Amino acid sequence: MEHEPGASGELCVAGDSVMLGYWRDDEFTAERTMPIPRDGAEPLDAYRTGDLVRLDDELNYVFCGREDDMVKIRGHRVEIGEIEAVLSAAENVREAACVAVDDGTGERVIEAFVVPEAHPLDVSALRRHCLTEIPRYMVPERFHVRASLPVTGTGKIDRRRLGETRAEPR
Repeated sequence: MEHEPGASGELCVAGDSVMLGYWRDDEFTAERTMPIPRDGAEPLDAYRTGDLVRLDDELNYVFCGREDDMVKIRGHRVEIGEIEAVLSAAENVREAACVAVDDGTGERVIEAFVVPEAHPLDVSALRRHCLTEIPRYMVPERFHVRASLPVTGTGKIDRRRLGETRAEPR
């Protein structure tokens, strides 16, 4: 990233104590790290945070969002977190997560994974709720009702494993 006001990009962090890698997950470690070249020295491994930042006039980093939550759906840039917030605010929804997937024709669609407060969850009502809060192109194509969502060792939703929990969508 250039070091001048207004420059933006992904925040990468490097240093001796930042990280050695993800425990028992060399593939994910390779995805989340990158070498930073240094004059006359070995490259330094940097952790790719996935956070988008820009430099303000005082050269402070200003958080702008997450790189991995933004997807393109039918030509529109969509923040997955915005859809999840709408779903989580709906009646009878305890937790929600979304992913963008290929629909088999080369187009991407949103799939929602929802944990209800109580069963049954009225998916039709949930879809109608979404239509009142967000544009149609952001409304998930498929809804998967789950008892829980998979989490990583640090307690964050494991989006890579959401697809493993697919059953018949509604």
